Amino acid sequence: MAALRGHPEPAGDDAGAVVQAAQEKLRRAVQTAGVTGDPLTIVLEAQIAMLDAQHRLHQDNVAAMQQARQPIGKDDLNELLRRAVYQMDHSLTVRAVQLQRGVIAGATAAAVALVAIGWLAAGWWHPRADISGMTCQDEANGGRVCYMWVTPPPGPAKP
Repeated sequence: MAALRGHPEPAGDDAGAVVQAAQEKLRRAVQTAGVTGDPLTIVLEAQIAMLDAQHRLHQDNVAAMQQARQPIGKDDLNELLRRAVYQMDHSLTVRAVQLQRGVIAGATAAAVALVAIGWLAAGWWHPRADISGMTCQDEANGGRVCYMWVTPPPGPAKP
């Protein structure tokens, strides 16, 4: 570890130069540890591999970010717009079908309710209060005539 502290850091903020300098320091430390028989040799070699992997990951991320910042081409933008419009059209169509089904179901329920109300109301407007012994007849003009015999109808005389 003392070999790492003995050399100055490279100037600037270039990540590649900093990583290479750190790896060189670690390689020198591995050589020194190998000569002295230090058991930290394995740890230092793992540190070099990890630093290299992190640097490659950083480079991949930087490349991905630069690619993401590129402007969208006209063809790609048109395709994206076409897909968005298709998705909105599909969603609106599904909602319209659901709305139509709801309106049809509501209209059916309202029609059934109106028929039932009309059927019940017909009984209220034309009451049929049949009294025992009363006879009713429907007339041609839509009216109804009801009558009741107060005296027994004339019939054959009894001997």
